[in-house]
Amino acid sequence: MADTEGFEEFYTATVRRLLGQLFPVTGDLHEAEEVVQEAFARASVHWPRLRDYDVPEAWVRRVAMNLAADRGRRLQRQAIVLHHLVDLPVEQVAATLGARTGTVKSWLARGRRTLARSVPASWASSRPGR
Repeated sequence: MADTEGFEEFYTATVRRLLGQLFPVTGDLHEAEEVVQEAFARASVHWPRLRDYDVPEAWVRRVAMNLAADRGRRLQRQAIVLHHLVDLPVEQVAATLGARTGTVKSWLARGRRTLARSVPASWASSRPGR
């Protein structure tokens, strides 16, 4: 049996469903396509083992979800840096990252919340001007 036997059929049978599942996660069709394709590329490498799984689609879905989360965190960090450190207006951050203004505002709000949770309370309260 060839190492890739059955992969093309698996891909054809599942790619649209996985795109439909990842699109709401990413909020962007192009981004969903990218993470799903990367997940399938990884699956193709592991196909000799994955094809014996009861539900190999679950493995691809998990990889795609993890990739989407990693990408989201990376974009959120980039938005924080561009807006708060480089001092670009939200509209310019959006143009730079190829995102909508509302999406960038959401990334910035989530990023600030994440940072606030990670900064020790003693440090935050001892800052000058507080």
